[in-house]
Amino acid sequence: MAQEAVGSRPIFRPIFFPMLDFGNPRRVIAICREHIGDIVNSTGALRAIRTRFPDAHIVAEVGERAASVLNGLDSVDEIWSRPTHQGLLGKGSAIRRMARGNFDLAIILDDSNTHIRAAKLAGIPLRVGIYKSKHRDWYTACVDHRMDEHDLFDPLERLVALFGDKSLPPPELAIEPTESRDIDVFLCVGASDPRKAWPLENFERLATLLPSDLRVGQLLAPGEPSLTSVESVATESVQSSAFLMASAKAVVANDSAAAHIAAASGAKAVVIYGPTDPVRFAPWGSGHVLLRSSEVACDLMTTGCRCADLPCESMRTVTPEQVGQAIRQLVSS
Repeated sequence: MAQEAVGSRPIFRPIFFPMLDFGNPRRVIAICREHIGDIVNSTGALRAIRTRFPDAHIVAEVGERAASVLNGLDSVDEIWSRPTHQGLLGKGSAIRRMARGNFDLAIILDDSNTHIRAAKLAGIPLRVGIYKSKHRDWYTACVDHRMDEHDLFDPLERLVALFGDKSLPPPELAIEPTESRDIDVFLCVGASDPRKAWPLENFERLATLLPSDLRVGQLLAPGEPSLTSVESVATESVQSSAFLMASAKAVVANDSAAAHIAAASGAKAVVIYGPTDPVRFAPWGSGHVLLRSSEVACDLMTTGCRCADLPCESMRTVTPEQVGQAIRQLVSS
């Protein structure tokens, strides 16, 4: 079935922390997630934080794999890279670094027990964020993370409402100009989890089904396999990927960072889902086509995936013909 992403979202204002007064903090740390797509989707919240605290020195602590997403954005003054695998010693070192930062306010843009624990142990006096399952009393204010809504946009919208924002600003990237390519449709084959990757042979088949007047290319991120049937355009950064996507008529991607980069660049995306739910992981904005088979037995966030082979069988049930039809729908609209 095909769905369209929802661009406007309702505001859920917390009723248990009314009329919060954060004063004028001198130093603020925003503790973010670690995956590229999540950081792209967190940039709107960072913009809201900058707007609310224009004179503060804002540090973003980000997982090392995605720290470069924030390069060039004036919503943060400093970027701290957090190792993916810290261990006890690494976590202790991170807490000490946070304590030395003399922060007045910690804003946790993740449903993480670890992050609120670190902010508390670092002695940061004001702590707000997305509550997961522990230490609710360690927050000065918090909003819930719910499994029946978007994984980030909805809780972040409630979070920025604590600062008086009526809505969550859209994601943003510092676009990095690169050599322009006359590509109408970009294919992005990557996925952070191989269970969420549409088969390469389906991408190859899709390229043969599209009208001959559409120029099709692959946007090739580092480490991804190349398609043989289309031109490959290598890109080294999120910012240069966004520049190329912005001029395309459509971007085809798995439930992956590429879909969220496309949305942040203003491009329209056809996103292929299998063991993840588009309600929870849709890219920002309207006009995208989100494809997921009605024959889904796996859900990575609840029951998991028990398929013997990769990718998840639910990815294979979305056909090249369906994706081709969705592309033609976007291109003609």
